Amino acid sequence: MSEYEIEMEYKRKRDDVLDNSLFLEERINKLLAELLQIDAPNSISLSNKDSALSFNTKVGLLIDIGALEKDERQKFMYFMAIRNKFMHVRSVFTFSQCFSTVDGLEKYLRKHYIASDSLSNEGQLEKLYRSLANDVLSISHRIEYNVGMAGIKRSSVENLAKAREIMIPAVVEIETALQDKKLDRKKIQKSVEWLKGLLQFTASFQKED
Repeated sequence: MSEYEIEMEYKRKRDDVLDNSLFLEERINKLLAELLQIDAPNSISLSNKDSALSFNTKVGLLIDIGALEKDERQKFMYFMAIRNKFMHVRSVFTFSQCFSTVDGLEKYLRKHYIASDSLSNEGQLEKLYRSLANDVLSISHRIEYNVGMAGIKRSSVENLAKAREIMIPAVVEIETALQDKKLDRKKIQKSVEWLKGLLQFTASFQKED
């Protein structure tokens, strides 16, 4: 390979690590903002300002609120360690150099992921990194899905509560009409029973939540 091709290969690796880490941090910010009901762009802690929380602190928050399992934290920490080496240490431009500067990283990744023996050592380490990156992004996607489902459930409960507020006086009004006026009692009684059943259903749904 020419010097230019080698330089471009180094740049590709650095850009790949940066893109993955930026995507992950953006997703974590979004998750925390949703979970904590924070306006991220205007937040002191979750914005892009200098006052924003560190990645390590954000991961700690995900663990504290039960969104991230403790045994998954190490994966996030190693992922970010790789990112920091490529972004802040100019002399690190290969995965071999990066892994040699992070204690326990290579051993941990080889224990959890597989890299073909047919690849060069650098190729194996890059393969291990990609497996880690895919795993971490997959975990964040799972959390994002769970947060979304929780939001849908919360919204459903709120809508059911509003429906109950409307149905209760409607039932009372119909029952009053049955007593005071000559109406199609069977038809109205059927409507009353339907409304009562619906009220019982919404009440049980809220208790389960």
